[in-house]
Amino acid sequence: MTYKEETTSLMQPGWYCTACGEVVFVGEDLVVRQQAFTELKVRVDDILSPREVERIRKKLGVSQRAAGALLGGGPRAFQKYESGSDWHVPADGEPPAPPRQRPRPSRGVARCHPEAYQGTSDAV
Repeated sequence: MTYKEETTSLMQPGWYCTACGEVVFVGEDLVVRQQAFTELKVRVDDILSPREVERIRKKLGVSQRAAGALLGGGPRAFQKYESGSDWHVPADGEPPAPPRQRPRPSRGVARCHPEAYQGTSDAV
């Protein structure tokens, strides 16, 4: 899997036809690919993972709707970001989707709200 010229490998479950080369991913197969892409994107873009964003938001006592209003992206932006449903997984060789309006929590959150990072490896 490649994202912004950074490549990672994964053991992709799925149905692979040895006769025609067709590949089918369903259910849990797609979850594996989505998780691998999320980890790659977090590493390459140096952004917080959906789980980190959710943990910090909850620690600060802010609802998803309020966080979306505060940082932009609309009332459901944080729900989509935290669930990962807003992250397009490009097929190999496909360019990443253009950015849409959505929150892009950065490591700068740690500097503004260090209390949210206490006890994590990201503490500043």
